[in-house]
Amino acid sequence: PPTTEVIRRSPRIAKQNNRVRFALSIGSSIGRGKSSETCLRYLLFDSKPSQSHSAKSHDRAAMKGADYTDYYDFKSIKSNRIAFGATIQNAMSGRAQESLTGLTNWVPFIHTKYMIIDALTENPTIITGSANFSEASTTRNDENMLIIQGDTLVADIYFTEFMRLFEHYYFRDRCNDPKFNGNRSSEDDLVLNETWVYPYYDPSNQLFRERCLFGSCV
Repeated sequence: PPTTEVIRRSPRIAKQNNRVRFALSIGSSIGRGKSSETCLRYLLFDSKPSQSHSAKSHDRAAMKGADYTDYYDFKSIKSNRIAFGATIQNAMSGRAQESLTGLTNWVPFIHTKYMIIDALTENPTIITGSANFSEASTTRNDENMLIIQGDTLVADIYFTEFMRLFEHYYFRDRCNDPKFNGNRSSEDDLVLNETWVYPYYDPSNQLFRERCLFGSCV
């Protein structure tokens, strides 16, 4: 049978990387960490709230003296990379428009709930279970959560699944973004000189942090 060394990837160079799957709204105790610029976070939401819904939710929370955090709060932090459940709505570069199967209308895209902290270090933490990290699930509901710490093999499995889902939906979010769709071919997005690498070597750029996370900072 294969050993864990065969399954493991290297190097584990990240010191502060978070892999997070959140619900549509975030509990205040978790959301208070949204303003940190010191680490690279990946967040995957089941869906994106409308701006009007977000504004009303913030107003209601303020009237109660409570915090409210959602997609737009995390999106405002440059170091966060965010995706949400979506289908391709506009045919682009020969890609067919997508639609849901209609299996459920309650949770259309994602129903897994887990958080991975320091995923690529030698001491990762996985938090998973029934709670979706909303205010109700973390303070009032009867939920079950499991915390797994220091198991790099388990972290690798969760990390791989998270990135599979994240990249799947991140691509669709980009396709649906008016800045990236329209009557253009895929060749229009190609940069034919070395300038495309510059952001990856700029310490102030998110892409620099991603290069350090998945490759090397040399």
